Amino acid sequence: MICLIKVGIEEIFVKKLYFNKEYFKSKVFKKLFASYIIIILSLFLLYTSVIVFETISINKERQSQYYNLKVQEVANVLDLQFIEADIIVSNINSSDTIKQFSRDVNNKANINIYDVISEIKNYEISNNNLNIYDTVLFLNGFGNAYSSIQTYNLDRIYNDYDQYKTSKICVTTLNKLFSLNNSSTVFDKEWIIYTGGFNSVVNQGRVCVLFDKNSISNSVKDIIGDDTNIRFCFNDEQIFSSGDVSNQAIFEKRSFINNDITYRIIVDSGNLKVSGNLYMIVAISLAIILCIGFIIVSLYLSNKYYQPFGNIERIIDNPLQSDKNNNELENIILGIEKLIGERNGYREKMVTIKPYVQQGMIHGMLNGNLEPEKLDVLLKKEYMVLQKPYFLLSVINIAYVGNDVCDKAQCKRINIIISDICKEYSTEDINIALFDKDLFNTFVIMNSNIGENLDKLYYELFERIVKRIDNSDYVITVGVDEIREDISELSEACNNAIKTLGSMVIGGRGSVYFYEKETKADKQKYYFAKDALNRITKDLKERNLDDIKKFLLEILEINTKKYDISSNTIQLLIDEVHITTIKALKNVDSFNTIDFSIEKIKTVATLEEVLNYYYAIYETISKKLSDIATPKKDIGVLDKNIIACIDDQYKDCEMSLQYLTEKFGVSNKYISIVCKKYFKMSYLQYLQEMRIDYAISLMKSTKYSLEQIAKMSGYTNLLTFRRNFKSVKGINPSEFIEKEGV
Repeated sequence: MICLIKVGIEEIFVKKLYFNKEYFKSKVFKKLFASYIIIILSLFLLYTSVIVFETISINKERQSQYYNLKVQEVANVLDLQFIEADIIVSNINSSDTIKQFSRDVNNKANINIYDVISEIKNYEISNNNLNIYDTVLFLNGFGNAYSSIQTYNLDRIYNDYDQYKTSKICVTTLNKLFSLNNSSTVFDKEWIIYTGGFNSVVNQGRVCVLFDKNSISNSVKDIIGDDTNIRFCFNDEQIFSSGDVSNQAIFEKRSFINNDITYRIIVDSGNLKVSGNLYMIVAISLAIILCIGFIIVSLYLSNKYYQPFGNIERIIDNPLQSDKNNNELENIILGIEKLIGERNGYREKMVTIKPYVQQGMIHGMLNGNLEPEKLDVLLKKEYMVLQKPYFLLSVINIAYVGNDVCDKAQCKRINIIISDICKEYSTEDINIALFDKDLFNTFVIMNSNIGENLDKLYYELFERIVKRIDNSDYVITVGVDEIREDISELSEACNNAIKTLGSMVIGGRGSVYFYEKETKADKQKYYFAKDALNRITKDLKERNLDDIKKFLLEILEINTKKYDISSNTIQLLIDEVHITTIKALKNVDSFNTIDFSIEKIKTVATLEEVLNYYYAIYETISKKLSDIATPKKDIGVLDKNIIACIDDQYKDCEMSLQYLTEKFGVSNKYISIVCKKYFKMSYLQYLQEMRIDYAISLMKSTKYSLEQIAKMSGYTNLLTFRRNFKSVKGINPSEFIEKEGV
């Protein structure tokens, strides 16, 4: 009986499941099965490596990202503190009271110290910054310092005629900063000090905004959290530390407002410990189970997919099959080739797809995402259209400089002209390939047996394209890389050509520019007035666009005529113009009454075009300021009118922030500031409380329904009224009526 069961099991697993013992004698079967095993084990090792790598490396990277986000958040918070300090310095510089005080002090006239103290205090309070302890004004040639609290007697005459032009931030005491020996606690205590220059017509000095170091430290601690073994440094000054930091991991961020300032979070490398061991064990255990299962499946598949080979052996009439010394698989392949001519069909297929392979390769190399191994294979198979030894890559740029809107159809026609002319220049010695980057930029690759005179050919090509276009509204500019011999460098050549095209920022459009390596000699220097921010701020406040235009022309002429600067250095200059413009907007619009964002030019342009763009920005800012301008003496009247409007019309369902901003010509933020100042709550909170209080007064008169009360109180529907009533009073309207017995 046992023997019969054994025979039955063998019958099922050997014959029914096709595990033919004859197959195990075949080398092809063994190779097929071995290939499955190799693939399974390779995937297992790869999977295990990925799990280990993710557990060890990725977890550390995530923790590093965590600290990078923390230092970024700290930088944003502290930069905001220093921007507010810069606003205080700017306000003191522009204060008529303090200017008059400086003039009276210089002329030894009778002065009112309390007006100065009050003025400084008002500017300090207007920022609502609890981290600012005091603001101290030093004047050259005098032995007193003036703050928002009192006047301080100095132990010497203060003189500092050089540093008033620059701003800086440091962690020190006032005594150390100005080499003083004042016994006052304010002068002896260590602060985070923001110093800016004071410059009036008759006197100069320094304005020092004192930040409480402990308060700033607590703000930073709140951001970083309760991590131990960590330090926070402001430049090289340690602000606070927690625990011992031995093996340092440094995360730092430069200040947006001052490149000389660096914020650092220094943590012990022990904080970056790897976690997730249980996950790794479970994942690898699951992989082992799956691996065993796949091996069992692979045995079945090897047996199944070997069967066609046996059938082919019976079909093919190949005399080599009987030769035991020949390889079994080679015999089968030779039989297939003889029977159906598979190799010739394969060649025909490759000839058919060859043009697509060429295009894909060039695009891959231009983008820098083609592997060297794949490039070598395609070159050997002769699927590459660029086979000659020398390469010269360029980018042709089309720019519209007319007064109307750019015609895209005209740009497409120009691209066709460029393509036709390049085809005319293609010969047996020179092969030219074109690839469109976008509608306005085309890559041109010259491939030649001779490396000489390829660059000169671009002048002829440029002149013929311009002549054929014959339209002064469209300007052609060409950026050309250097001659190369390695086709795998096309991606680098592409980047160099685009960089060379940027030379138009100095030389203008309508030329051919050739790649030149950067030299350090004098090219890092450029002209930008040190008082640029004060000049632009003053001109914007006075709506003096003529002086702003003169200032921009001054930048253009001096940098193009007196300085030998590169396109990279021009970008530094443009960045400085951009940052100065943002700061000037903050100075003239400290309440954010105008909604306006300043974006950089993202396309390649000349320096003149860039400066014209920023002049247009100044025009826009000036117009917006003129539209909403309200004299300082009328600000109190404006606030009262806004409050009166809210109090009179709060029952109107059309009352909204948008209505108020349009009525009074101010921003949403200004309305919010007014409500916070007078009501100690937001606009929406105040409006809802007024409406609900009025609704309660109506409820006490039983002649109205809830729906009528909702409409009379300024709500468009009963659902909104119920929700807001519960938000303000904590109970539903019906519950309130029942509770009050009305």
